[in-house]
Amino acid sequence: MRNKSLRLEESMSFDPSPEDSIPELQAGSRRPRSGKLMRAALSVAISRELTPRQRECVELYFTERMTMEEIGRKLGIGKSTVYKHLKTAKARIRRVLDYAEAFQAAMDEEIDE
Repeated sequence: MRNKSLRLEESMSFDPSPEDSIPELQAGSRRPRSGKLMRAALSVAISRELTPRQRECVELYFTERMTMEEIGRKLGIGKSTVYKHLKTAKARIRRVLDYAEAFQAAMDEEIDE
């Protein structure tokens, strides 16, 4: 399996699969997430919404670029458990980013008025 390098912003559109495929970014589905607010929301989501094990899996997968099998061996858990941690972490992070995006959209509407 090949390792991949993703920015954390790109990783939020990633759905980890057992085959460990390279993610396809979903173009045009909604406004791109960017700016200081989204980075702050991402930081908060990772630090406050994830369990320590989920945080560890996310860090090893996206920062250290380890495969799910390598993470499993390092943490003493199965590849499927790593997959579940990453999938749950993604859902929790996405929820926080969706709130931040809605907040940003509301602020943009107020500015435009």
